Amino acid sequence: MLKPDALHRGKAGEIIKQLEATGLQIAAIDIRSPSKELAREHYGPEIAERHGDDVRENLVDYISEFTVIPMVLQGRNAVAKVRTTMGESFDPMECSPGSIRGDLSSYSTDVASDEKIAIPNLIHGAESPEAAENEIELWFPDTEFASYERPDFEYVSEMLG
Repeated sequence: MLKPDALHRGKAGEIIKQLEATGLQIAAIDIRSPSKELAREHYGPEIAERHGDDVRENLVDYISEFTVIPMVLQGRNAVAKVRTTMGESFDPMECSPGSIRGDLSSYSTDVASDEKIAIPNLIHGAESPEAAENEIELWFPDTEFASYERPDFEYVSEMLG
């Protein structure tokens, strides 16, 4: 999911381009302002357990007050690819150059907590395939996902024979 700051800063296209460059395909995409209920389901109690109630409520307020872009990406090792492309940490200084958060974000969890704001780090990605399945069901219930072949994959497959 692209967070509100990705849209406010005009980075949505750049981020989606970076995700697609890994070979992942967009199976579903939406633009919406989620309700507080949906935001609370998305940022479940485990967020409060790890980061505190204030962090969770800031995130809930943040994504429910603005527009986000939830999406489903498919492909080999999709969750791991998204997590790597996002960056290894919430702290952009700990993320690899070339990652979304490493190159485009400037807020860590600590800075956001000190400023009592949500973490404006551009993107959220599921932490595991199981979490991805839960989030897909939450954001895209009863959705028929697009399926298509990318010509670049056919070319690679033919080259590798």
